[in-house]
Amino acid sequence: MFEFVRRHSKVIAIPIFVLIIIAFVVVGVEGYKGGNNAGATVAHIGSKNISQVEWDNAHKSEIERIRASMPNVDPKLLDSETARFATLEFLVRKQAVAEAAQDARFSTTDVKLSNTLQAILAKA
Repeated sequence: MFEFVRRHSKVIAIPIFVLIIIAFVVVGVEGYKGGNNAGATVAHIGSKNISQVEWDNAHKSEIERIRASMPNVDPKLLDSETARFATLEFLVRKQAVAEAAQDARFSTTDVKLSNTLQAILAKA
């Protein structure tokens, strides 16, 4: 058996190589599509779920914002569980306020908002 494999190693290697390439293409395409789309749900607020991916992206953005304003901050501090929890808490509060505003029908049009801001700027 092993003698056959040794004699025909190139013939056996080609199908194995093709199978490996196909596996990488399939996994790569799934990864490009987002894999399981949103990841695991870490919080549910009203009608919206906060996914692990959304939490990770928000935390990365928060780290970049903090590093831009305070370049000397310790990176270990930003990657701590406390900092990650603070980011999640921010996302939950933001969504809760948005849900409450939607339920109370607090909304405006772009034109009305623009006019109000221009009036405030004119007074200043």
